[in-house]
Amino acid sequence: MGLKIFPFLICFSLIATEKLELQREDSSELICYCDLPSKAPFPITLILPGSQKETSLRTHNSLKNDLLKINSCVLTLEKRGVSEGKVDDKEFVEHLSLTDRFEDHLLVLTQLENGLIPGWNGKISLLGQGDGGRIGAKIAATNTNISALILIAAGGGWTPLQEALYSFRSEMVDQGYSPQYIHGFLVKARQEFAQAQELPKAKHIAFGYSYKYWDSLINTHLIEDLAKLKCPIYSVNGIKDDRVPIESVDEMAKYLKDKVTFIRKEKMGREIIQDHEIYEEAISWLEKSL
Repeated sequence: MGLKIFPFLICFSLIATEKLELQREDSSELICYCDLPSKAPFPITLILPGSQKETSLRTHNSLKNDLLKINSCVLTLEKRGVSEGKVDDKEFVEHLSLTDRFEDHLLVLTQLENGLIPGWNGKISLLGQGDGGRIGAKIAATNTNISALILIAAGGGWTPLQEALYSFRSEMVDQGYSPQYIHGFLVKARQEFAQAQELPKAKHIAFGYSYKYWDSLINTHLIEDLAKLKCPIYSVNGIKDDRVPIESVDEMAKYLKDKVTFIRKEKMGREIIQDHEIYEEAISWLEKSL
């Protein structure tokens, strides 16, 4: 796959977020949002939102001012199936895949090398939330231009399958289900995930996501990707996160040791993804790391 660029659509303003409209080889549109800082040359911070069914522009807009203050260009790719803030449910589910999003980002990185954004100094920082953090880690493991990686509730040292099953078990225990019921459910869940890997099609749904999505998530290797990196890494997690058990985070910290700056939020859970103060702290760290 490659990108066909429409040069007349690549124009920037110092006032408002600009939309870059690119085209994949299959003729589908790849939308990127971009804000330029006031001074050049500048680094780029590439924001990678999670897999939530909403426009990436929401995350972009919530963080752009903080990043512009440290003189970083802000760049975010839209998810496939989202246009003008509206979600096409069928297209979104069909293409929701960490693998597909990873490939989109690699294509954009190639275009950056070809001069997509004038004034760029060649440095890229990645800020990923949830699944976006896993994608960011994989990008950083395959690209030498990455100068820093920020992970917001992205995962830990366990496999995605282990984290998912632990999350299911914990939720059912909290709701008072019997040990026998929980055991039976987890056996069926393992079977469902195995089927997803055998037949990773978007038309099959399990636990709110497609088989295609689950297969792409299960086949990520966060801790292995992070172990390959030489750039600074910042990871923040909430102890009460119901999707990323703190035990998994502790396992990653034990393995990677001083390679990563680990931040634990004692009284917080998954909501750290929406907490602006979390990002302010992360961007402050980023400014010192650049």
